[in-house]
Amino acid sequence: MSKFEFALKTGAVLMFGASLSFAALPKANDLVADMGLGYNIGNTMEVPGNPTAWGNDFPTAEYVKAIKAAGFNTVRIPCAWDSHASNGTINAGWLDSVKTVVDLVVGEGMYAMLNSHWDNGWLEDHVFDGAGYDKTGEVNSSAATVAAKQESYWKQIATKFAAYDEHLVFASANEPGVNDPWFEGGTDGGQWGFDENRMKVLKSFHEACIKGVRATGGNNATRGSKAVLMEASGASMKTV
Repeated sequence: MSKFEFALKTGAVLMFGASLSFAALPKANDLVADMGLGYNIGNTMEVPGNPTAWGNDFPTAEYVKAIKAAGFNTVRIPCAWDSHASNGTINAGWLDSVKTVVDLVVGEGMYAMLNSHWDNGWLEDHVFDGAGYDKTGEVNSSAATVAAKQESYWKQIATKFAAYDEHLVFASANEPGVNDPWFEGGTDGGQWGFDENRMKVLKSFHEACIKGVRATGGNNATRGSKAVLMEASGASMKTV
């Protein structure tokens, strides 16, 4: 498996913002060194329906300042969207809440990495077309329907954040297939169930995100020219 295939499999296709004047954004190669150490605000904004339901407080200015003071320069914000949407439209109040956290991070001069997280598995648990398996058993899933929802959500997200510069980064998915039962009992928890056909489906989901983001124009017109792989070792990042 190539590095690019690994990036796709792990949901690590990221999109970088542009300047406030809508000029061409800096290339990923020019940003990763400055992004430095990364911190993850986990079990909060990605909790389906309620960011405090798993026992964590909503991120505060003091909390974000402490992250900065500890030496971090990038903050990943795992985020739920589908559980905050009705009839395909993300709740405006939720978009405002996410913006609050992004603003806290960017306001400290750090990079905010905003993604689409598991969120009950509407995308990550359905990387196939037609008959397949999610954690509930055998189901049927339309890859085109999932991709259309992905494109719509990211178009709404990108519209909300269109004026942000390169300190805002979008990531289109998170650990697709982490609950994958296709080869139950395998040493990798089923991850080797990703054959060529399923990789094509996953690529279509990432492409749907890019399409939705770029369709909004402005800063987003050049958002998304590089794939970035976050390596677990040392939380370092490499362009691929």
